[in-house]
Amino acid sequence: SPHKAVPIVLNISGEVPNDLAIENISMDQQTTIIYASEEVLNSIEQVDINVDASTLTRDTQISVPVNLPEGVSSADVTMVNLNITLAASVTKVIEDVPINYQNNDNNYAAVIEGNETRVSVEVSGTQTNIEAIDADDLFVYIDLEGLEPGEHTIPLEIQSNSVNNYVTYNILKPTIKITLVGEGQGEGDTVE
Repeated sequence: SPHKAVPIVLNISGEVPNDLAIENISMDQQTTIIYASEEVLNSIEQVDINVDASTLTRDTQISVPVNLPEGVSSADVTMVNLNITLAASVTKVIEDVPINYQNNDNNYAAVIEGNETRVSVEVSGTQTNIEAIDADDLFVYIDLEGLEPGEHTIPLEIQSNSVNNYVTYNILKPTIKITLVGEGQGEGDTVE
């Protein structure tokens, strides 16, 4: 029957208690072969496994099931063994992270209240995991999709291009006031 190999992706939810953080997680399987119809196979790029970090209290070895998407009849790997290492959680603040704009499809001029163009981001994790992260690894942005000219209070969002999944990010100023100024200010209006 039709099949293909896909990566197994680890999703972590919750926070490790007792001032600990995840240092590392090693998986004994990285991929699995899934069996399904060609149509279903074409729509699947990965399968997931989930770990609830709030249940972790010490270094541990656990087995977790692979979540098979709807329409997948079977897989050659259905359980993944994880070796989880914890360490003390520490925090550092990365300052002067630039604010970027996403989806400014109408090319509005944007005026941020107080002319703030940079923010500080708090990074939490183990010492080993956070020490290599700096402002260049962080992309803080305002998503302007669907916004009209005028005043808005918008949440700041963050993406990290660090390969480290065991670190959490907290923008110290989570929302920002912005005024969008568009050409003509009215649909179809042209200024001669």
